[in-house]
Amino acid sequence: MKNKRCTRACTLIECGLFSRKRSQGHIEAILSFVIFLTFVIMLFIFLNPIKQQVTDYSDVDKTQEKIIENVSISFQYAPLLFDKNVPGNCFSLLNPFNLASNVLVTDSEDKIIEASNENGVLYINKSGKFYNLYFSNEFNKKTISNSCHAVSADYTFGALNNESRILYENLDLLDKTYVANYVSLKNHLKLENDFSFVVYNLSHYALLNGSLGVHKPLLREVVSRQIPLTAINKSASNVDIILQVMTW
Repeated sequence: MKNKRCTRACTLIECGLFSRKRSQGHIEAILSFVIFLTFVIMLFIFLNPIKQQVTDYSDVDKTQEKIIENVSISFQYAPLLFDKNVPGNCFSLLNPFNLASNVLVTDSEDKIIEASNENGVLYINKSGKFYNLYFSNEFNKKTISNSCHAVSADYTFGALNNESRILYENLDLLDKTYVANYVSLKNHLKLENDFSFVVYNLSHYALLNGSLGVHKPLLREVVSRQIPLTAINKSASNVDIILQVMTW
């Protein structure tokens, strides 16, 4: 009888221990789940894979603005129209705008013709009735080879217009300066970020890309923007380009 009571008591103790172990296992499982859930929540907070990444274009916009500002020139232009054809191969007339800068002249087909601006007098080779006159010392200076006679026909000058445009030769110079002394150019443009640029034609053929061989960003996010522009060259011809600027 005594042995039975002992056995019964031992069984109760064992059952109690088993019950406590089972309760402890439940608690450990709950704690593990809470820790895992906390880890997942913190992961979503810091990485946030659902939130769309927003690219900051402020640096690339500022760099693009600085480049365009640095390579642009200001010039004046005005149309000239004759009522009838001018006789001879060359004519001269007073410059009504009192501009001493170099002059480039194009005809109605945008063909460049010989012209010069000397001491307030314009000398222009004849090419029809309509001309566009561009005034700037950035343009190549021309010298008339023909003897010009003063105009006797009626003519009209249009209003003198002011314009700012990228000079293509300045882009070429910027590309060469980038390769020769990038740090100096960066300081001149007052930029804190690093950058490079490429000039394409409208067929996306690279015209100027020397900067790509100088600096190659490693393990950095590169922000890029392209913008179509119409530049002008020293012969007053339009040059359609695409300017791509990259920053990091």
